[in-house]
Amino acid sequence: MIITGNIYHNGRIIPGTLDLENFRFREGISSNGLYGTLIPAPVNFHTHVGDSFIKEEPRGTIPEIVGPGGLKHRLLDNATDDEIIKYISMTNLFMEGSGTVAYVDFREQGIHGINLIKRSVANYIRPVILGRPYNNDNIDDIIKNADGIALSSLNDIDFNTAMECSKKHTMREKFCNAFQ
Repeated sequence: MIITGNIYHNGRIIPGTLDLENFRFREGISSNGLYGTLIPAPVNFHTHVGDSFIKEEPRGTIPEIVGPGGLKHRLLDNATDDEIIKYISMTNLFMEGSGTVAYVDFREQGIHGINLIKRSVANYIRPVILGRPYNNDNIDDIIKNADGIALSSLNDIDFNTAMECSKKHTMREKFCNAFQ
């Protein structure tokens, strides 16, 4: 298949032709093939898909809403796994419908939250899961099961735990591999 038109190439949009069978690009519009605009598919770099089931906009201060013991954590703790998975799946399918190919999720609830995303439905979207310890989860288990660590705030976690996370995990290699 040949696509010709405006193509994002080397950091700019230029008139060009892309041969998808041979993976060749050349500048200039061809009279063959389909005409269109090609840009890289979007990646959402900050999501909390496990919170998708929360239907009302929360009111209050940041610590009251998202801090330890805050509204979001209470709602997550009281929701069923099936409800959370259902809304993660709906969010995955919504993002796929808009052409999003991947997302980076900051996942609460430790191992349990990581596994909820892994059990959700998706056709092609790739979640990059950044976990955080919860209820004394073992940091090694978080590192083994997630694509990285994302602590909410140094104010929300014991300093020694934060240092242990930092020493045990260099996210760069695993994070980059998640997109391959």
